[in-house]
Amino acid sequence: MRVSYGAGALTVKVPAALASHWTTTDQNGFSATLMVAEDQPLKILIEKDLDCRH
Repeated sequence: MRVSYGAGALTVKVPAALASHWTTTDQNGFSATLMVAEDQPLKILIEKDLDCRH
């Protein structure tokens, strides 16, 4: 997983196999922790935007 920031946008790149599994199953999300510097973890949580239907 890779993360970049530029021009007001945060981009998260994930392996194709992970993205395919996530988008074709009931899996709601996934998370990761990346070290951006020594002792500076970046915690990432990505979830599907599900419609709230009541």
